[in-house]
Amino acid sequence: MDLEEYNQLTIKLNEIDKKVLVKEFMQLSIRNEAVENCIKRLVAAPEENLKIFKTKLAAMKRRSSYISYSQINEFMQELSSMLANIESGAKSPKEALKAIKSFIEADKYLFNIVDDSYGDLGGFYSNDLIRSFSKYAQACEDKDFVTDLVLDLILQNDYGARDSLAEYLPEYLPEKNINTLITKLWQAANNEEAKHGYKYTHLLLKTIAKATNNPNLFEEVSKLSSDKNELHPAAIMELAQIHFNLGNYLMSLNYLENPILNDGYTLHERDKLLAKVYLQLNMHKNLEDLLWKKYTKSGEASDLANLLEVIGNDKQEEIVKTRITDIFKKTKLAEVDMRFLYDLNCFHELAELILKFPDDVNGGYYSTLLNYAKKLEADNYFLATIVIYRALLDSILERAYTKSYQYGVNYLKKLDKLETKITDWQSIIPHSKYKANIQAKHKLKSSFWSKYK
Repeated sequence: MDLEEYNQLTIKLNEIDKKVLVKEFMQLSIRNEAVENCIKRLVAAPEENLKIFKTKLAAMKRRSSYISYSQINEFMQELSSMLANIESGAKSPKEALKAIKSFIEADKYLFNIVDDSYGDLGGFYSNDLIRSFSKYAQACEDKDFVTDLVLDLILQNDYGARDSLAEYLPEYLPEKNINTLITKLWQAANNEEAKHGYKYTHLLLKTIAKATNNPNLFEEVSKLSSDKNELHPAAIMELAQIHFNLGNYLMSLNYLENPILNDGYTLHERDKLLAKVYLQLNMHKNLEDLLWKKYTKSGEASDLANLLEVIGNDKQEEIVKTRITDIFKKTKLAEVDMRFLYDLNCFHELAELILKFPDDVNGGYYSTLLNYAKKLEADNYFLATIVIYRALLDSILERAYTKSYQYGVNYLKKLDKLETKITDWQSIIPHSKYKANIQAKHKLKSSFWSKYK
């Protein structure tokens, strides 16, 4: 059964008698277990759907055989079907939450029998299961009941599959209950009641502080989590972001101006947020200086575009002209300069730059180089195109990576064709001599030459 056939039958549910539809589904269910499960949900009473879920969950907990990656898709369909059983069978949000809680608590069984190398099971928990919990928690009027449920779940989070419960708190709990939850988590931390210990509870509190934009809580917990009771660069960045989210732009700026953020892995993120803060505070001169600094340091066309948005697009021609002059003053080819010229459609200059430094073209950048080669060939810059294909071929042959030999063969055949388009080789070795050189140097790579013939 293909997807279109399934969708058409589903549409009929609103058009014809349910019994007729079930008969059609029954014929398909012989070939598809997912359809069979759908039929059972359609015809079952609510209490029967919950009973089906509980039976399947109990069976999964007893399961000892391992779910390999080749079986994961079928297994995930079964989990989705079980969640659908809950949603079809629960008569109230509270009943649904109790069932989903038992499903979530099965993580200690499921993660021990499933190959979750690609995060399928983790994704089901954070996207499907906990999202469903959030939906019913939002609909449940007894928020104290929900609060107790959440506290019980997040304090027993061996596999990290329940993290999203804390991340989604503002969606389903009012501020009063969130504060109650925070108080109980502090008690758990102080009494070391959490299974993961003191610091794990602090991580929960930090997650809640970020989700609820609570800078005071985040700073307090961050300092307690630090060996020296100090804020690490990442925590400073988080605090700046929280204050920005709250519209406290001056406070955000205060954190971002901390010298500790001037170096290291936080610098890029700091500059992105700092630009937003300058914009909100109408600090245009500061913003311009920051963007100039970023563009000058990176040399990327994307940073130039950000700069031009502030200083005006009419400055582009002058800036690009100056940059090109500086590029050709250099004594060595830089990949960022090639990328800059390509991104700004300066293909004539790109071809000239490649011909100026043919030996510096690095075939290891194969994905970007192929883009350059295709565009340069289309614009009739054949000699520069040849330099690129040679770099790509040389890289493959030097690494003797046999799995890439077919690509190398394709490059060599491309070079054979491009040779006919060249009348002046300038300082570039003619194709016949280049080909003779690689045949001599790599004559022992028989698998390559056999593919070329």
